[in-house]
Amino acid sequence: MQKGEYAQALSQLEKLNIGDSTQAEILQKQALCNFKLGRLSQAKKLYYSALEKNGDSPEILLQIAIVTEKDYNLSEALKTFQKLNKLDSTNTFYLKELARINTRMERAKLGMSYLKKAIEIDDKDIESIVSLANLYLNDAKDELAEPLIKKGFELDSSSIKMRHLRSRLLYRKSDFYGVRSDLLFTMTLGDSTSFYQRLLGTAYYQMDSIPQAIAVFKRLLKVGEDTENVRVGLAFAQLKSTENNTDVLRESTDNFYLAIDLGKSDRLTDYELGLADVADKLGQTETAIHRFQNLINFRPKATFRLAEIYEKKKNDKEMSLIFYQEYLRVCGTMKKPTADCNFMELANRRMTNLKTNKSMEIPKIVVAKDSVEMVVDTVRNDD
Repeated sequence: MQKGEYAQALSQLEKLNIGDSTQAEILQKQALCNFKLGRLSQAKKLYYSALEKNGDSPEILLQIAIVTEKDYNLSEALKTFQKLNKLDSTNTFYLKELARINTRMERAKLGMSYLKKAIEIDDKDIESIVSLANLYLNDAKDELAEPLIKKGFELDSSSIKMRHLRSRLLYRKSDFYGVRSDLLFTMTLGDSTSFYQRLLGTAYYQMDSIPQAIAVFKRLLKVGEDTENVRVGLAFAQLKSTENNTDVLRESTDNFYLAIDLGKSDRLTDYELGLADVADKLGQTETAIHRFQNLINFRPKATFRLAEIYEKKKNDKEMSLIFYQEYLRVCGTMKKPTADCNFMELANRRMTNLKTNKSMEIPKIVVAKDSVEMVVDTVRNDD
């Protein structure tokens, strides 16, 4: 068994004349050999037989929990850990396992309750602190996660997991310099987790450090992370990188289309807006107008961009005023304006300037439907 020759060990164990005093021990060894050989059902059967000979042995119960979870029987694994918890309610390992399995079963609130108990028993258990803070962040309870993250840093400021958690929290607070600091630190420790690399690339984008953002996303592609989020991150960074480099803008277009192919289209309007912006930068004004017009019933930003194009590219003040007015009207009717409506003040200023330069009455033309639910602009606000 020490050599890892489990088939041979099992053969020898089966030849032994088992006495009552050693029967439970031999059964455990047979179970372990079967487990190592991938025979999970037989391993579980042997462990239960050993349990009958040895009462509620925590050691055997723990092995049963491990085997049953490995066999994708989460309910049985959960029940076994509950038995272990009854035997020793102060054992934080059992509490953490109960939290983990409940979370796997999509019962995060129960998971949180077990982790709180573990922290009450040992307030320096950084593993419990990390797990609970992570669940709070996943549940958008940042105000509960923050004190745990601070405590975790007091215990171990070099913990990669703590840095990961804080980078997520800082990102939600738009502290992109803090995100960069934490993730560059984890990289010095050898961390290259793709999710946090994408977060770093997005933070660079938000900081307008576009060459660095492009470098991060291209590095992810080189290591095989050819995903929707990587492609679209690179596409938006390339779109923002230059107004004059045609090759970069065309590469951005390709990446937007690849993101559409790779994705589930839940952010399709983000990508369509990006493609419209690329067309505008490439001087393909009519194509840009067509793309934005296809989006005006779904995204207020498309209406704002049409107003800009008619003002600056088409020199059509009347149409520009119509679209600025419509943009303000739509945003004004939304109970919870999205990031698309961040340009309301700018739209008001431009309308004022246009009216000052040319006295005119704005026709009341409705170009967007109030009944259509607006999709959140996720490009610059991705948690």
